Amino acid sequence: MILAERAARLQAIADLSSTEALISHLKLEIEKLRRTLYGTRSERKARLLEQMELQLEELEATATEDELAAEQAAARTQTVQSFQRKRPSRKPFPDHLPRERVVISPIALAAVKRIDALFDIERGINGQSAEERLRVRKEQSAALLTAMEAWLREQRARLSNSSSVAKPIDYMLRRWDRFAGFIDDGRICLTNNAAERALRGFALGRKSWLFAGSDRGADRAAIMATLIMTAKLNDVDPQAWLADVLARINDHKIHDLAALLPWNWRKPMPSRAEAA
Repeated sequence: MILAERAARLQAIADLSSTEALISHLKLEIEKLRRTLYGTRSERKARLLEQMELQLEELEATATEDELAAEQAAARTQTVQSFQRKRPSRKPFPDHLPRERVVISPIALAAVKRIDALFDIERGINGQSAEERLRVRKEQSAALLTAMEAWLREQRARLSNSSSVAKPIDYMLRRWDRFAGFIDDGRICLTNNAAERALRGFALGRKSWLFAGSDRGADRAAIMATLIMTAKLNDVDPQAWLADVLARINDHKIHDLAALLPWNWRKPMPSRAEAA
């Protein structure tokens, strides 16, 4: 942007200089013609003089405009503006499209508050051991979960099948055993945020997976991704594990392949010859 302004300034100055030179040349020619008119007067010289005077007036007007352009270009060049990233502006909703007023159901709002109470307990025990999380859930979350199930079934009995809240309640009640599984297992998380974060890498590289080359290549890529993610879930460095397994698997006993799995793998100690 600064280079473009500088180029515009130089161009304006060059145009002004050429115009000034042409004006000086015309003034000199006009003076010569005026001197000759004091002698024998000719109509041709008179017409030529008028044309040159008109051209001189036009050039003087153009020179004034070029001078203003040069001043403006110089002002833009001297004032360096800081870079500002423009935020994308969202276009307004078209006027011809219909509007729909969204009204939050009191039942839905009450259900969200009950679920949020469970999450408040989870935030307090986040990062603790599975045993401690199970103990706190039994003491605090179990009663809230039982009351929530009874409340949902009571509200569902009062709603018609056409109600907008009926379908979400049915969806949750049909899967209630799986939703309530965290009460009996401290290892289970109340959300699937960890799984979503694990899949983020694949989502960001979704275009790269289109170039696997063939179905067989895609199968191999899926197998490698499974091995790498399994190693990460077991707190094992995938690169170190794969390098060691690929180096040992040829001479490893076939009936003891389970020892090479990420949750059983242990990095071997260097031999005495290597240590020496």
